Amino acid sequence: MIYRQPEPRSLWGFWIIEWEGSFHIFFDEDINADYNALSWQKQHDHIGHAVSRDLVHWETRPSLSVKGKPGEWNEMPSGGVMSGCVIRHENKFYMFAGATQRDNIQAVGIWTSDDLDNWKQHPDNPILKPSAPYYLENPTNERPSVSWRDPGIIYCKNDNSYHMCISAMQESESKINRLGSIIGHLRSKDLIHWEYLPPFSTPGLPERFYQNEEAELFEIKGKYYLMFDGGTTGGWRLATPDREDVRGSFYMISSKLEGPYYRPDDDFLIGNGMGARCATTGRVIDYQDKKLFFHFSIARRPAIGITKILQARPDGTLYLEYLQAAEKLETTVIYNSFCNIPEFHPQDLGQWQNSKEKLSCRVKCGGSRYRIARNTGDFHLSCSIIGTSALRAGIIARIHENGDGGVCPRGIGIILDFQKQKIFLSDSTCYPKTGWFCKELDYKNMLLSRNKHYNIRYFVRSEYLEVYLDDIWIFTMTIPEPGSVSRGYQEHYRFGPETANRGNIELMVEEGNAKFSGFRLATLEAMK
Repeated sequence: MIYRQPEPRSLWGFWIIEWEGSFHIFFDEDINADYNALSWQKQHDHIGHAVSRDLVHWETRPSLSVKGKPGEWNEMPSGGVMSGCVIRHENKFYMFAGATQRDNIQAVGIWTSDDLDNWKQHPDNPILKPSAPYYLENPTNERPSVSWRDPGIIYCKNDNSYHMCISAMQESESKINRLGSIIGHLRSKDLIHWEYLPPFSTPGLPERFYQNEEAELFEIKGKYYLMFDGGTTGGWRLATPDREDVRGSFYMISSKLEGPYYRPDDDFLIGNGMGARCATTGRVIDYQDKKLFFHFSIARRPAIGITKILQARPDGTLYLEYLQAAEKLETTVIYNSFCNIPEFHPQDLGQWQNSKEKLSCRVKCGGSRYRIARNTGDFHLSCSIIGTSALRAGIIARIHENGDGGVCPRGIGIILDFQKQKIFLSDSTCYPKTGWFCKELDYKNMLLSRNKHYNIRYFVRSEYLEVYLDDIWIFTMTIPEPGSVSRGYQEHYRFGPETANRGNIELMVEEGNAKFSGFRLATLEAMK
């Protein structure tokens, strides 16, 4: 939701490098995209390029055509370019990216540059192809296409070498890994000549994941991390302690670079539950003593998501923290408290009291609503909630007054469920006397305490939304744009074209008392 390609272009998997204070994002690109096709069905035969100095505003740079001539390794008879990485070595930039060859074996090539704008293909391409004895070389009946894609590279001072992780398949079938999904390991001094090492030791990964993609290798405070994309797909179901049917970025931890890597109890870092697929493909870079985390959001027009800070707890587990740079998108602060919000008289059984700094609600039966903003476009909202005795309390946005059968208002909510101990995103419908009925779109189980402030930070921009709780990332989701739901895309709800990217914002409470404070609402720059 901070960058997407100008029409008619579209982006997919990406990688990033910071150089001299500028951030360069490269990505699989379709330069003439059919937005009604599924995102991964687009013709990504270019590598796009965008640059930013503030992590919020991005300049589109010229693209690189990577489709070869018939008979060449990168002719891409099916599919397109596959993601990779950029590394600086001896005053030159090396960009790795892949393609599936005509024999259905994936391979990786290199392009070099002096300035990150002008690239030349290496004459020895493809540099890397799968090779025995550690990796499957040729298709089988079970796997008609051989994975060898999405390389990630880290420099290790201990052996003065570059180490690559790559999505691969083991050389032969085993009882515990019938699908052969592994993370390959290679080593090089010059980024051109590579030594094939045994795959990273990742016990339990093959049994848990149908496949892994976009692997990243990084270090934090003496611990090594392998991060990769995977999750629920088809008949392969994946759950974490807090979510069901999860897809997104996961990680494993080790005290040594080569492993073994172990899976923490909750190995999920970013993504979606309930079978949804939006936030995906995590990337990590070092910048000013921080680990910055990037990802992209799958949508009709996929976008690079809001940058976050990657943090490690004392036990080594990871989480994503809010990065204040996102506020550079703000244009106008509408409210800094409840002082000047319009007066509202709900037609339900709730009793609301506005003390300007705090808005309190008491409802004995059913639910109640209170409108705090009208006809709001893209926004950044923050608000603290105390659920003193309420079953649920939350915020509903993008409310279309005639959103359901021309009668009941419809919107999307962030709900704290004190009864079931979870926070969830909701497709919400409001009924005259009983308030908002909230149907789950995605959720996270968590312990919620009474009489504790929970600060919700809520971004909505174009068709993208993002939620933080106490400045820790919780949700990323897309809302289908009116009249533009792509084939195969699950449409959660319908808004009329007259309400595109606009709507009211309300607070909601169900059965009990709740208090809202620390309210702030600002508009955001519209996405291009």
